[in-house]
Amino acid sequence: MKCVFCGQQFEDPAEYRQHMKTEHKKFNVVRSLSHVKGTDLYPKVDCSELACRICKKDFDDIKKIAVHLREEHNVKIVGDNLGLLVFKFGTNGWTCAECQENCLSLRVLSRHTATHYRSDICSECGKSYSSKRDLDRHILLIHAKLIQCTKCRIEFKTNQDLAKHRMESKMCWRYKCNVCNERFPGMVGKAKHIAEQHRETMNVIKCSSCPETFADRSRYRKHFIIAHTTKFACSFCDQRFMNSQPLKDHIAAFHTGAKDYVCDVCEKSFARKKSLAQHYWQHREDKRFKCDICCVQFNQKVSWKSHMRSRHPELVDF
Repeated sequence: MKCVFCGQQFEDPAEYRQHMKTEHKKFNVVRSLSHVKGTDLYPKVDCSELACRICKKDFDDIKKIAVHLREEHNVKIVGDNLGLLVFKFGTNGWTCAECQENCLSLRVLSRHTATHYRSDICSECGKSYSSKRDLDRHILLIHAKLIQCTKCRIEFKTNQDLAKHRMESKMCWRYKCNVCNERFPGMVGKAKHIAEQHRETMNVIKCSSCPETFADRSRYRKHFIIAHTTKFACSFCDQRFMNSQPLKDHIAAFHTGAKDYVCDVCEKSFARKKSLAQHYWQHREDKRFKCDICCVQFNQKVSWKSHMRSRHPELVDF
């Protein structure tokens, strides 16, 4: 057997254990292995002869000594954070501290121990946890990037907290009335306010080519390009578009029938690039689109939009 710290070889387990006690008694596991990531490099801990260093009481199980240290000496135990592979070493080989099964080598013991513990490892710092819930909590508290409100610069840990802040803080509401500067959380509220309060006094934008008028410049621009230019006009019909991509999709979908966008997973083809992009999410287990208000998740943006329109219309701006 070989010392995992200095590489010295031993034939007798007793000599190996004595060597560990005398030569590596003050070895700091946390500091020395802080860079280690992954279960393959977990430190192996021999718990054959366990004793409390404070009161010298003997124990035959690492869980019992952990409870003893916590309850009798008020010592904080952070075993899950260290990612320890616990075993008992004797003449019969390597014994699992959980079920007492004997293994021929540390490699076999490592594979066997994985059946007892679920190893959820933080990809940022390498710390491991016995459940995904604990890992998610660790990432949220330690590594999660703060989300900043673009209006007041206050930072939040979750999208839910940011969404709640935006709903409650009027100064951070996205939409502002250009007449009286009152703010609204959604476009619908702003439009309703303008229609009720400023219909007579509102400055409208008049189209230079027709009698149409508009409440904002973006709607006027869209109208002008579609109604009064031929840059993105369909050669098969009278439809006009803001740019080239929707024009290409329109021609393929309604005139030529061409389906040039093919899914490389199921080989289903689509006439529009946008349709292919939406289709891809059907092949994924994770749900990318999440409602920040009620936390419902969707794997397609169209489903998320439908949810927002039906459940939270006051926040819809699309």
